[in-house]
Amino acid sequence: MLEAPERAVAPERTVAADREPAPASRSSTLTVDRPPAPATPCQRRRPRSILTPNAGRLALLLTVVGYLAATAVEPAPTGPQPVLPFWANALGYATLVVLLASWAALAGGRRSGLWLGAIAGGGLVGQVALCPALEHHLIAGWWWAQLAVFAGITALNVALLARTRPAA
Repeated sequence: MLEAPERAVAPERTVAADREPAPASRSSTLTVDRPPAPATPCQRRRPRSILTPNAGRLALLLTVVGYLAATAVEPAPTGPQPVLPFWANALGYATLVVLLASWAALAGGRRSGLWLGAIAGGGLVGQVALCPALEHHLIAGWWWAQLAVFAGITALNVALLARTRPAA
């Protein structure tokens, strides 16, 4: 049978100063010719393209059609025409001016129309949200549809802003 060794050999202990550094092999040498790739595909960035005039006009068309559709489903105010506070009228008129400026800029194929469209979309969403609070209308299905369309207008402009870059 197998016999156990007479005595176990203790491993040698060495002090770090007693060890000789191991020679560097070629396989362990790291040479970098290019910057390291991003860790995940989400971190890779595509170069953003310039907003083409046709894309700007398509954004204009979608914004105008969305605005007309959302205002077409709005019913008459509940009860007599309410008297809105000054700031609500100022918000409404400022939003309308910015919206018209956005349409003019997008018709010219300018990227600044996207900025204006995003601001106007935020104003439109704000107006829709304030409508029941100011007792102008009651919340109904048309209100949710109008809110969704105006949020879509805002999202369209913000998405195009994120995917395009200014012309050099």
